[in-house]
Amino acid sequence: MKRNIRKHKSGMGIVAIAVLIVFAVIMFNRRELDSKYETLKAKESEYQKQIEKLEEEQKGIEEYKAYIESDENIENIAREKLGLVYPGDIVFEPEDE
Repeated sequence: MKRNIRKHKSGMGIVAIAVLIVFAVIMFNRRELDSKYETLKAKESEYQKQIEKLEEEQKGIEEYKAYIESDENIENIAREKLGLVYPGDIVFEPEDE
């Protein structure tokens, strides 16, 4: 019976050591994961700032596109660059010297 108790105690000791080893491995891996988590959080924040910047640029481009396609802009280009006028408009030209 004493022999069984010794085997039982030594078996419990081995199990306890195995549990401690597993616990140590888990804690070591947790530190690595925490470090990776912090790195990823920083990247996420950086990417969020880039997204906001790109959204602002997109908004500006859309506004510029709307202006370029507007009738007012097309009319200005036709008057200034092409010299077109509406029928009935009076055109004043500078005198040549």
